[in-house]
Amino acid sequence: MGSTPLQLTHDMRHEKHPRSIWWLVLGLTSFSGFAWFINSYEPNAWHLFGIFFVLLFVSCFWILLYLLNNVRRSVLLSLGLTTYLVLQILNLREPLYLILLLACLTSLELLLSKR
Repeated sequence: MGSTPLQLTHDMRHEKHPRSIWWLVLGLTSFSGFAWFINSYEPNAWHLFGIFFVLLFVSCFWILLYLLNNVRRSVLLSLGLTTYLVLQILNLREPLYLILLLACLTSLELLLSKR
């Protein structure tokens, strides 16, 4: 029968967006660039660490975007992995740091999710 504009917007909001093959291509390309960077440079300067973590974040973001099909969760998981590895490099290896990181990521997910 007739549908109201409220029903149309509700139905459109739950519509799935198709996965783009370009996300996978970008992810694999960025991972190959990431692997090249790891094999080519020694980690002897702080700017190389910065480039390492940016490349790691970008690579994880594109692969997770293809797998999850959700930008918010891809950013949060990539940011979580990058932050965890930064904590490991800084020798902050207590289990409490991991628990706090998971709690922060979970609270950000709940804050940013639409109800």
